[in-house]
Amino acid sequence: MANRRQVIAGLPAALAAGVAGTGAAARAAGEVESKANIPKANVIDTRVRDSFPDVTMIDHHGVTHRLYDDLIKGHIILLNFMSIGDEGSLPVTAKLTQLATKLGDNLTSGEVRMISISRDPTYDSPERLSQFAEEYSVPQNWLFLTGTEQNTRDLSLRMYRMPHGQTPGSRKVDIVFYGNGSAGLWGTFPIDIQASDMAERVTWVMPRTKRSGKFTRAGPRIYDQTDRRNHNRQV
Repeated sequence: MANRRQVIAGLPAALAAGVAGTGAAARAAGEVESKANIPKANVIDTRVRDSFPDVTMIDHHGVTHRLYDDLIKGHIILLNFMSIGDEGSLPVTAKLTQLATKLGDNLTSGEVRMISISRDPTYDSPERLSQFAEEYSVPQNWLFLTGTEQNTRDLSLRMYRMPHGQTPGSRKVDIVFYGNGSAGLWGTFPIDIQASDMAERVTWVMPRTKRSGKFTRAGPRIYDQTDRRNHNRQV
């Protein structure tokens, strides 16, 4: 059986988004590109980009990005798939706003970046996603992306490794991908864990000073009869 490092290394590697660099420059120039003009990039080169397709997407501001080179490479990233129509059955975005609050300055400063990719690009246009993001008052450095159906499908299949993640529709649970685009370290967590535990997971892939002395405790919460949060699921 593969060990943990091998498993992590095999996870999708390309999560580090942002609105700086080429993205910010494009916004300043008012660059807006229609979906029809977005090139397909569904060829995976195993020698580069952590075997990740560098698909082209448009954010809810109307700015075009190369997903890996512009948004993931060299950054701490949280990435999830969503659609406006799915929020009724599984309010993923509502839950992630709690995570955004927990991340605080780490998010608003750009140290951590959040990317939400539409799995229903036919309906979720940049204009609709912009209105959707405004309804949730999403902070800076949280982007909602859409694109061609082919690019979305290729990306979703790479991340989930199964076809079920690429189509819109009612679902009971989903996952969030998080990683360090500099270290090539990636993981996932289910969307229904507590926001504080989500934020803690993100710190696992952030740069930090090497610890000395005793190791800190990991694993399940210490049982406390006065605290209902004896596991990381919502209660």
